[in-house]
Amino acid sequence: MMKRNMLFLMTILMIAGCNNLKSPNSNNQNSSGKTDTLGVVNDLNITTEKLCFMSETPWKDPTPEFKNAKDIIRLEITVTGKNVYGIYNWIPYAKDSRIGSFVGTIDNKKIKAKYVYQQEGVYAEEDIEIILTDTNAVLNRVNIPKITCPEY
Repeated sequence: MMKRNMLFLMTILMIAGCNNLKSPNSNNQNSSGKTDTLGVVNDLNITTEKLCFMSETPWKDPTPEFKNAKDIIRLEITVTGKNVYGIYNWIPYAKDSRIGSFVGTIDNKKIKAKYVYQQEGVYAEEDIEIILTDTNAVLNRVNIPKITCPEY
């Protein structure tokens, strides 16, 4: 939990730092009177896009007490330019879940990221690759259908 919180905090601080690139001199001149070209940031038109995916797989032939049992895979991705971050949670009904977050880059609808997660009380990390299509995300050879992102 602590690693995930730290990773999330570092991601937010990185994004906030990137949004604060304006020079402290309002006229973009340094103390020598020359124009500070490093302080000039033109509108880069970088937009943030949030994508959500979820798979719910009901148990096959459950006993009556498990008739509503299902395994859930949830994936939320935020894309800002070439950078991505998000959560990936695998929640099987009768096993220990894997809950975590990731940070990485996207190129041609292919995400390469570092995934930090907790499973069975142990923290771990691994490199993951997510392929995006118009209707799915493919992670570990599993198609996860696209859904409308919930409003939090």
